[in-house]
Amino acid sequence: MVCQKKKMTQMKKNLFLLFALLFVAATFAQNPANIISDALQRSAQSTVQEMQQLIRFNDYQANQLKTVQFQFLLDVRNAENCTFCNSRRRIERLKQQRDAALQQILTREQYIKWNAVENDIIQDIPVRL
Repeated sequence: MVCQKKKMTQMKKNLFLLFALLFVAATFAQNPANIISDALQRSAQSTVQEMQQLIRFNDYQANQLKTVQFQFLLDVRNAENCTFCNSRRRIERLKQQRDAALQQILTREQYIKWNAVENDIIQDIPVRL
């Protein structure tokens, strides 16, 4: 009887340790959605930084553009992963919404430059003599 109680207490301790380890592992494990979100955030930030060097808009506009660009990338990713949606039409609608937001944030001249660089009409190629 005493031996059985020792086995039960030892089993309870082992179960407790197992649950504690699982909890710690689950806490430190990073969700794949967070990894993708971080990658999209970095992509939006690098895009806006490159454009800021080329177009020369201020930091306030850059912060707004980072938000718009990140939301656009996130929405496009969701549209591409949608099984029952017409993703091409939805992405076109998202592009139009982003263009409208860009036009509100940037001046006309800045927006034209942004659009030209983004659509490869103007390329940032160094000139060699």
